[in-house]
Amino acid sequence: MRITNAATIGVLALISTSPTLGGVPVTLVGQWDGFGGTYGDVWGDGDFAYIGHFGDSAVNIVDISDPANPSGIEYLLPPPNTSASAQDLKTGDGLLFIGLGGGGASVHIVDVRDPADPVGLVDIDISGFTSVHNVFYDNGWLYMVDSGTTRIAIIDLTGFDPDNPPMSPITSTKWIMENIGSPFVHDITVVDGRMYACAWDSGLWIYDVSNVANEIPSFLGSTPGESTHSAWPTGNGDYVVTNEERTGGGLKVYRITETENGGSLELELTDCVENVPNAFSAHNPLVVGYRVYDAWYQAGLLIFDIDPITGALQSVATYDTAQSVWGVYPFLGSDRVLLSEREFGLLIVSVGLVAECPWDCGGDDDGDVGIVDFLALLAEWDLVDTPCDFDGGGVGIVDFLKLLANWGPCP
Repeated sequence: MRITNAATIGVLALISTSPTLGGVPVTLVGQWDGFGGTYGDVWGDGDFAYIGHFGDSAVNIVDISDPANPSGIEYLLPPPNTSASAQDLKTGDGLLFIGLGGGGASVHIVDVRDPADPVGLVDIDISGFTSVHNVFYDNGWLYMVDSGTTRIAIIDLTGFDPDNPPMSPITSTKWIMENIGSPFVHDITVVDGRMYACAWDSGLWIYDVSNVANEIPSFLGSTPGESTHSAWPTGNGDYVVTNEERTGGGLKVYRITETENGGSLELELTDCVENVPNAFSAHNPLVVGYRVYDAWYQAGLLIFDIDPITGALQSVATYDTAQSVWGVYPFLGSDRVLLSEREFGLLIVSVGLVAECPWDCGGDDDGDVGIVDFLALLAEWDLVDTPCDFDGGGVGIVDFLKLLANWGPCP
């Protein structure tokens, strides 16, 4: 572990507050760059950000409790993983899971119950998964792909005890899924009992993993795609967003509906954005409610809202950076959205408006909370980080009650 607390200040001059699309500004809060190479993906957990290295056998763990003044350390992968590319990582239950691309075992597990003092625990070493490109952890289950085959390995960690880890690498799986699309599975996302597998030129494949402890995931439905790279569903699972990593490739939105007989899903394309100027392609989307945060390489961060009824996309904001954004993590709140900038490390941005009277949200700015604001709230129902989303969790009953409690002249 190397301590690397110094932040790079010079880059701040290259990054400015974004233009506002749809009235929502994006503002740089803090930045951290303690690694001299190329950064990979980013994940967040509590007051810490975890950022991978592309082509390097280490990751950074950054304290963001004060987002304006982040500080970080570097965790070095132990042998036999010293030639790995630690570009993808996830956390959960006090554990950090590092995908080992390019060499070593499959996945390295780190105890991060105290993120300032990470402790390496054990490797997962599954035959045939020698260069894991993406991992996902969900309620004691670890899913992994190597982006070279049509297989997904699922490891049961529900009984894993970080205080008594195995003395030797974990070599067994609960399930290995075969023949998922072609030519390979690139990424997986698991949310609310469904696994979204990006099968590259075979598009998106969805599986039921709600009973993964007892039965191998069952196929629910798929949709064609080209270079389907990554995917994430909306908050209630009625839409899913994919990114296609190809020249001009972009973001696609699909409505998910159950078939009349149940047991399977149908996917309908409702909108897409492609050929964003000066950018190779979209890369990694994550979705909070109906708001899409999309890391779009040279275009930086692009933010869209999905209309809950039509599935249409509305541009909300963009935040351009000096080089290229690899990943985004928006689940710590709209005031601490994490970006991994390939050249300049971790960026922390704030998304949203700060109004003198936030309950006067209808756009008339008359200083009174009344029927205009009530209608605006209804129009924004389920949307995230809109003027009537007072708590940042999506417009809903909590915001409705707050508006009623502040009815009349603004306090």
